[in-house]
This record gives sequence, structure tokens and C-alpha cells, in this order.
Amino acid sequence: MRKLCLLIITSLIVFTVACGDSNVNDVELNDESTVDEETENIEQDDSYESKDEVLSIGDTGRMIDTLGEYEVTIHSVEITEEIQGNTPMEDVYVIVDLSIKNIGDEILEVQDIIGTHLFSDDDLPSGNMFYVDFIDEIDGEISYGETVSGQILFDQIYSEYYNLVFGWGLSTVSNELTWHFTRDEVNE
Repeated sequence: MRKLCLLIITSLIVFTVACGDSNVNDVELNDESTVDEETENIEQDDSYESKDEVLSIGDTGRMIDTLGEYEVTIHSVEITEEIQGNTPMEDVYVIVDLSIKNIGDEILEVQDIIGTHLFSDDDLPSGNMFYVDFIDEIDGEISYGETVSGQILFDQIYSEYYNLVFGWGLSTVSNELTWHFTRDEVNE
């Protein structure tokens, strides 16, 4: 009886996943043409030739995606084991001080554009944490020509170096920006 129940449950899971994948593929196929058109329009901007840049702390990178066009500058990075009594689930908190300048025509929503990833030297990704009150978190809208500054926070493992990547894994961006920094380059 136990084997029969296990077989039925496994069959239901496989059936559910198969049906779910079918629907997802249909949606992806329908949305893919829109994404391709939007990405094609972004890529037609010949004034910006750089694609996948590797930058250092202090550098500014230009991001072009379906949300708009903006510049990101990483001013400094701090690694700490505690912030105001809060401790990370992994080994360290990585705090990134940055500014974002809207250089496009659309108003940008900060929460839509700061979702980024920090990779350790083991290529372990960590997404930035949202809605934490113990950093100077960036929030709100950015109008054309306006610049906002603040911090983003990561909970990450100890690593000899890190790569902070904007646009990782997104098909709706024309470029991916990577800031590479070692432990020697950050404040601890």
C-alpha cells in the first residue's frame, strides 16, 4: 500500500511539473518576441559600444535595459561580520555604497533596477537583501538627470574576491556590468 501511495504521489508531481512546464514554455514563447524586439531596440544604440564590462571600485558603468538607461557607480565596499547587532546567516555582510543616475527618458523605480548579484570566488551567487533598516537603502523613483545614492547589502561567504554583477541572467538587458574587487580593496 505504501509503495502504491508513493507511486501515485510521484506520478502526480511529474504530471504537475510537466503541465506547468508546458504552460511556462507557451508564455515564454509569446513573451519572447516582445523581449527580442525590446532588446533589439536597446542594441541599436550605437553610441554605446561596450557590452560586458569588468569594472573596479570607483568606476561607473552604463546599463541599458527595458526599464531605461542609467549609470551605476560603485563608490566603496565594506565587509563586516555585524551591523548594529545584526549578524549574517552566511559568513559576512558585504555593504556596497553606490549611486545611480538616470540618463534615459523614462522614470526609473529604484527597486526594479537594484536587484543584483554578488558572486564569491567559488562562483556562489547571493542576491542583495531588500527592506533592511540597518543600511542606507536606496528607494523611490529617479527622474531624468537625477542621481540617487545609498547602499545595497549582501549576505555572503568569506571569499578572496567578489564580483558584483548587474544584469546577470536577464534577457531584457543589452549589457552586463561586473565590478571585480578583492578583500584587500574593501573596508573591513
